[in-house]
Amino acid sequence: MIRVLLILPPINTSLPTKGSFPLGVGYISKVLLDIGCSVDILDININQYTQNEVIRKIKELRKSYDLIGVSGMVTVYAYIKWLTYVIKEYASKIPLVVGGSVASSMPELLLKNTMADIACIGEGEETIKQLVTAVCKKQNFELVKGISFKRGEKIIKTPHRKLIQNLDTIPFPAWDLFQMKDYLKHPYIVNCPTKSMNLIADRGCPYRCTFCYRNFGRSVRYRSVDNLIDEIKTLNDRYNVKHFEFQDELFTLNDKRVIEFCKKVLKEKIEITWRCLGRANLAKLDVLKLMKEAGCHWIGYGIESGSQRMLDSMNKKLKVNEAKEAIRLTRKAGINVSATFMFGMPGETRESMRETVEFCKEMEIFNVPFFTVPYPGTLLYEQLKSKNLIEDEEKFILKMGKDATNLLINMTAIPDEELIKLKKTAEDEIRFYIKNKKELWKFHRKVRFILKNFISAYRYWGIRGFFSFLIQALVNTVKRGKFRNEI
Repeated sequence: MIRVLLILPPINTSLPTKGSFPLGVGYISKVLLDIGCSVDILDININQYTQNEVIRKIKELRKSYDLIGVSGMVTVYAYIKWLTYVIKEYASKIPLVVGGSVASSMPELLLKNTMADIACIGEGEETIKQLVTAVCKKQNFELVKGISFKRGEKIIKTPHRKLIQNLDTIPFPAWDLFQMKDYLKHPYIVNCPTKSMNLIADRGCPYRCTFCYRNFGRSVRYRSVDNLIDEIKTLNDRYNVKHFEFQDELFTLNDKRVIEFCKKVLKEKIEITWRCLGRANLAKLDVLKLMKEAGCHWIGYGIESGSQRMLDSMNKKLKVNEAKEAIRLTRKAGINVSATFMFGMPGETRESMRETVEFCKEMEIFNVPFFTVPYPGTLLYEQLKSKNLIEDEEKFILKMGKDATNLLINMTAIPDEELIKLKKTAEDEIRFYIKNKKELWKFHRKVRFILKNFISAYRYWGIRGFFSFLIQALVNTVKRGKFRNEI
């Protein structure tokens, strides 16, 4: 029996995503179990282990495994680099494979600058099977598709592995190997009164935004609705999960499939709530209303800018008017709506930033805007490299902070300090405007309510009754004020 240890580094973000279930490692774990491996999870993230605690655990485990795997995003590269040195110090002979976007987007840099032996590129469910076979039979890693690996001082890249076409063949995550009690009580982004779990309903995206990394390619592949419903029911029955977070880039990409999913939820009377991400130019009122009826209470749109020129420059394939209409339709359907915005794309100006501010104010929508970050594997990153604006790649990646709320690289003609100040001013202005507009709307509602009652009193009681009503209302108001002061 091959013994495998899978390690989850801490998530490097300021967002409250501590409890976001690691779906990728969950799938890999189940695949390994199904082929007869024993699997252990060292979850640094959920346990918030210190580096000293991690070192102690690696010391204890160093002789227990035939293969060690680490998975993470580019933003945790610095931590993974440190972790690979710790692993190799105490378990030098055990093959160490790194997966996730940190490996897929920059396999050569990863292997060259860390102690990792193998970088898994792209989807790992089939690759891990071949890796285990190679380890078990002591075969050459050249037989394994979809990886890069070290052989002495050389880095060898094997043939590309085709994407998995039938996602229903991927088993549900091995939830029982993880600390589900902790994951279920920590929602993905916002607080939730019930147990929640994140899901993926499809892989891939047909769009090609310059700032976005596509780990699963442009070919969109869907899980069947029955398969998705089965997972929801299983989580509901096993862990009493009532709320689901769809992490797909574009859950609403296929209307027919969304409608099928919603009708299935309603037909089988599955009482859940859920949130998803959508694309603004695809919003349709009838579909949104059905989603609301089936339990959807929030949709997030990646709008990114209120400037049409900036949207075109990032190849967003979105019109400003389409974004506005999507927000209106989503609210009309009774669904809460949010959106992401960014500042600092090449070509960004004070005027284009102002357009984004005015967009947010007009639509009364706010989310802390990000600074654009050119992540490895994106078209934007390659453009900057070709212009020699990123000379030392590892140094640049090591500077990546928790998320894109801090300025990593200025790609505009606006001076750094001014760009940072403009972003902060934009945040404050949008917050202030929306808050005051809400307060004004509450005041208008109160005035309308009072006037409506006064008119009704006048019509019902006449002039004498109206003045009696008015005096009593004033007395009650004074009494309430006095009571509040006493408190």
